[in-house]
This record gives sequence, C-alpha cells and structure tokens, in this order.
Amino acid sequence: MDSFIINGTEFGVDNVEVSFKEDILNLYFTGDKNRFDEISEDDDSEWSWAMDAPEVYFNNVSLNHNNCLRVDWDSELECAVYMMEHNALSGILTLNDTCIVFVGEVDLMGDVFDMSFRISI
Repeated sequence: MDSFIINGTEFGVDNVEVSFKEDILNLYFTGDKNRFDEISEDDDSEWSWAMDAPEVYFNNVSLNHNNCLRVDWDSELECAVYMMEHNALSGILTLNDTCIVFVGEVDLMGDVFDMSFRISI
C-alpha cells in the first residue's frame, strides 16, 4: 500500500509518475487531494495554511549500485517537497523490484519534520 507521511500525517499518494533507466530516477507524485482537503479544512489543523496537497519530486537523480540515494540538506540534487514553496529534503531513498521508499526529513519553511513515503512500482 502506498503511503506519504509528514510529521505523522498521512497524505496518501496520487498522480504518480516514475521512470528508471540506466541508474537515473525520475519520480513525481502528489498527496491525495481528497485526503488533503479533509486534513486542511479544519482551521485548527497544522496544515490549514497550505493551499494544495504536497508534491514530491526527484528529477534526474543518479542511484548507486545498490539502487540507493543519500539526500543531504546541502545537496545539489533536484528533489524537494513543494508545499507553497520548494522545501529541502534529507534522508535515504531506496528502490527495489516492487517499490520506492524514502525515510528522512523535510524542512517546511524553517520547521523540520519527519517524512517518509512508499510508492509501489
């Protein structure tokens, strides 16, 4: 089952686009819009400030021989969570025969939160 979690909140997964060729990964997905609407409609929600479901992208990133990628805060990689602005990631992305998994953190406008996702392929 696909999952996308920031700070304990499950955003769900939608609009997945993935390609992997010659050790280069391109990945894009969004949180589920309906789930996001439920989460953010309450004015007391920690996500009420956001306008749209978060988007995640990894563009033209090269994986090592173990199909892993370490993302550091200061890396030059084109990867981020878009949620009102492009927000940096730090963590480990792994790819296997059935899924792509990321475990790490996202810096959302100065606040760092745990973040993870699992995308079936």
